[in-house]
Amino acid sequence: MRRTIALAAAVTALGVMGLPADAHNSGLPPVPLANLNLTHHNNVPNLVGNSMAFFERKEADGTLRRYVVGATHGNGFDIIDITDPHEPVTRGRYLQGDGTGPSTVQNSSLGVNWHAWVDVNPRRNIVAVSVEDIPFVGPTGTVRHGGGFGIQLVDISDVANPVPLGKCDGISGPHTIRMIGDRYIYTSLNTYFIDYANPMDPICQSRFDRRLHEAYEDPNHPNRTYVGTAQAGVAQVWDTSDPWNPQTIGEIRDPGSFYAAHEVYPSPDSSYVGVADFTSDAQTQTECPGGAITFYDISGKYIPGASLSEPREMGSYWAPFEGAGVTVPVPPAGTNNPKQVNYGSCTIHSWQMNLEREIALGGLYMGGTWVIDPTAATPAGAGEYDGRRGKTTWGKTIGYNRDALDYVNATQWYPFDTNDPELEKQVFVMGSERGLDIYTYTGTSWPKKMARLRMDATGGPAGAGGLITGKLDRYAVLTYEGYKNFPLAGKTLDVSAGGSTVTVTTDADGSFSADLGLAAGVYQVTATWTGDDVYRGETTTRTVVIP
Repeated sequence: MRRTIALAAAVTALGVMGLPADAHNSGLPPVPLANLNLTHHNNVPNLVGNSMAFFERKEADGTLRRYVVGATHGNGFDIIDITDPHEPVTRGRYLQGDGTGPSTVQNSSLGVNWHAWVDVNPRRNIVAVSVEDIPFVGPTGTVRHGGGFGIQLVDISDVANPVPLGKCDGISGPHTIRMIGDRYIYTSLNTYFIDYANPMDPICQSRFDRRLHEAYEDPNHPNRTYVGTAQAGVAQVWDTSDPWNPQTIGEIRDPGSFYAAHEVYPSPDSSYVGVADFTSDAQTQTECPGGAITFYDISGKYIPGASLSEPREMGSYWAPFEGAGVTVPVPPAGTNNPKQVNYGSCTIHSWQMNLEREIALGGLYMGGTWVIDPTAATPAGAGEYDGRRGKTTWGKTIGYNRDALDYVNATQWYPFDTNDPELEKQVFVMGSERGLDIYTYTGTSWPKKMARLRMDATGGPAGAGGLITGKLDRYAVLTYEGYKNFPLAGKTLDVSAGGSTVTVTTDADGSFSADLGLAAGVYQVTATWTGDDVYRGETTTRTVVIP
């Protein structure tokens, strides 16, 4: 993959390359080409932001502080306090070394380092940052993905003074990184596994010939990881219970739907996944929309017979934006097949689901941030994209912001636990021009949270009433201990089997037990919770054996 240096003039205007530029976009207002249901709150000064990762910290007095780590081209990363997202404060900064001293990354400098990527382990107070180089290849001045300076581990125990730990030098292509569990990191382009049990002396090893793009560990299934392969039409699901030796347990092969599986993320209940298509001419093409999110059922919830091992396509979403430029003929010249040309690259680069709600975000490089309802097939006449790039068949648009002063690299919902109706609707956008922007979604299409309702496969002995047991809890949110599922206590459920129904109330840990007086045997048991003002109702049925 290659990215054209389309922003060279704008970046040069920021000042000396590679040095902190605290005020280059301070207070810079949005200049939207269009806006729907997204209100801008704040902009954080940053130097050409790329990726971001969030973490929470519990202070000695019990208060919680919340942060975002923003990767910056040429700097390393900033640590921004978003405890009050309306008043974000930069608390710390880690600069890549200049080739000498203990904080160096091999061959790096305080010049331009392309595509810095970060992830954070909140339990161990460690940030991992990767940096690609920025050689100018040929007369077009393109960036060479895959030329890398390695992975640096950084101690953030004191957020104001990040301290370098160990590093992996000379890794080819640390394009993205993902911390898996508490001691492993996966890199992409090419694929390296890093064991940082000892963060001062990490073990760095090339593991696969195939090129990955990004891995994402399911917050609700700690041993399940979704993988974009950077291959045409191929995405995978891995069992990472042994992260050093992952096993493929599911695979999507759909070359007609995506050129390269850029990012693969699940719905909150992991019943389906979306695959973002990084189109073949992603960095240079200016035709919009520029890549879809294609959704696949991996549970049978939407398409009978679908499963983790047999994913089935549900449909695709294309951001309904055809460009802000002029209409020109498609080569070869003279053909009667016009297309709209945008003012910059329009491919979809990032997307992600809300952690507890079925509502998604998509980021197009210079096509803005889009808010998506991915819960059903696209209604007829919904006004979604239907053009030469494809047709939206799943989901609908419920918000967007297209800003002429940005190049969107990442967009993400507020990931922490909150009862504040405004905080939970906040959207964080990291861009190569503006740095970090914070918005609030103000549309009326705001779904209730989802709850996780489970039952055990084996009930209590028949002589003890054949108890049916299970648990009601929340889908994971980000905490200072990492992702955590909080229980839903004091909720009333109906449990039915064998012609009998009993009403039960969940305990403090979210557990419940129902005495249906069942004899030994195999039963289809249904548990139903009608929900409340915050959570939608949930019903689950499973086979339970009473011994």
